[in-house]
Amino acid sequence: KFVSRSVVQIASSHYGTEASLSGIHSSEDSIKGAVRRAAIRTESASKAFWATLRSDCAAMRERRSLAELPLFPDGLPEWIQAYVRRLANTPEWFFWLDWYEGLLEGREQNWPLLLEIAAQDNGFWQASDSEVNARIAEIVERHALSVSYAARRVVVNEPTKLLRAEVVSDIEPGFFLIVLGRLGDAVDEMRAAPSFTNQYTAMEPELRRIEDYLKRHPDKPLRIYEIAERTVRLIDLKIKDGQLPENDPILEDFKTEVDNSGLDILHGDREVAEVIRKRSTGRFDRLDRQQKEHYRAITPKIALICEDSLAEELKAEIATANDTAASPEEQKEAMWRWAGLMLRIFRIVRHRVHDYAAYVTLASAERGAIISYLL
Repeated sequence: KFVSRSVVQIASSHYGTEASLSGIHSSEDSIKGAVRRAAIRTESASKAFWATLRSDCAAMRERRSLAELPLFPDGLPEWIQAYVRRLANTPEWFFWLDWYEGLLEGREQNWPLLLEIAAQDNGFWQASDSEVNARIAEIVERHALSVSYAARRVVVNEPTKLLRAEVVSDIEPGFFLIVLGRLGDAVDEMRAAPSFTNQYTAMEPELRRIEDYLKRHPDKPLRIYEIAERTVRLIDLKIKDGQLPENDPILEDFKTEVDNSGLDILHGDREVAEVIRKRSTGRFDRLDRQQKEHYRAITPKIALICEDSLAEELKAEIATANDTAASPEEQKEAMWRWAGLMLRIFRIVRHRVHDYAAYVTLASAERGAIISYLL
């Protein structure tokens, strides 16, 4: 079993994609035959085989799963890269392409998604390629919508046909106003501390960020929860680094007020709790700088069919995702929020072609990559 990765790597190097995807898996005899032919054809095949085999053995010794290792330790051969590039131009095959690339690269698989697809009955599969791919795409999109849920929904303003985002929350409005007031009071009291300019100036960025969030997101419990939890973590790091005093009663009171505000939101709003649970299941770490820049470039185009508030939010999120001055956590969360909103916009565009005909091609081309990122 442990040599299977090496076998497929060598056989596919010699016999191409069709061999690696079909012939190699047809039977045990074909696997053995592929190994024999690959081993005697060229010296390079032998070297590649043993290099991959050594990699497998080392992984087993370290108790690592072979499924987490790339099929080609030295990088994908050019012929596979060319094959992937060709498929990338056919959006309806994005699920199969992403799954295949994940196997080649040793990425963690989304097993709940794969199991749901694999468990479909025969009627699901007895159709044309386009029909089956469309059915799979619906399942995949449903999983992506779930994992990117941010207690927001995108709706159409029917008179203008512009899109807007609405907050989904079940927290009692009066209670949420109390939480906002408590956070504002905590900031004011911290700044009013007699020794603030001597002992606590290192936390000025955190105080300004809370004030900024209170001003920009007074209707978004999730965002207020996020800044409360992040503030406590950052202050703890600054205490550990010696930038802020340890065991300081004023600082501890401030942390308690901020932490309790976040917990009140978490316990008072089931939607926020659901977001935190679902977001923890995602990876959201598979975009390089070039991909992020590409998404920044397409955002103004989509903003044209959005109301001003949603348009500005999309631009701000993708700007933060590309901002090297932002922390990795801030970049990651901004990218996640942008992707979730964009996926919901694309869904509306695809289901209301008559209203957004000029954007259907863009939505179809980008949808798969965004879903791949989320899953």
